[in-house]
Amino acid sequence: PASGTARSTSPTAYRAAAVLCYSHFGAMSLLRVAHEMGLSVPRDFSLACFNDEPMIRLSVPSITAVDVPAAELGKRAAELLLGRMSQQSSDPLPRIRLEESLVLRESTAPPGRSAK
Repeated sequence: PASGTARSTSPTAYRAAAVLCYSHFGAMSLLRVAHEMGLSVPRDFSLACFNDEPMIRLSVPSITAVDVPAAELGKRAAELLLGRMSQQSSDPLPRIRLEESLVLRESTAPPGRSAK
C-alpha cells in the first residue's frame, strides 16, 4: 500500500528536485520504490522526512530529517490542557512555538545535483 502510493507519485513524474515525507514510513517506502525504479537518492531527487527516527539513520542512504521535539510538544500540550481544566476559562490559549532542527544526512544534495 505505501509503496503503491509512492510508485504512483514518483518524483520523476513531476521532475521534483526534492520530496519531503510526513513520516519516516513514507520516506522509507519512497526510498525502496526509487531503488526499484532505478532512481538514485540524492542524485535524482533529494529526500527528507519529519521526525528523526532511528531507522532512517540506518537506511542507505541515511535520510535527512526535520526533528520535531515530540516529548516537549506533548508536555506543553498536557500543561495547557490541565491549566485549562483547572481554570475553566474560555480565553484563547497562548500560541507556543517549539524549535525544530534539520538533521542533514546522505539523502539530500544541492539542487544542481538533484532531479535532472
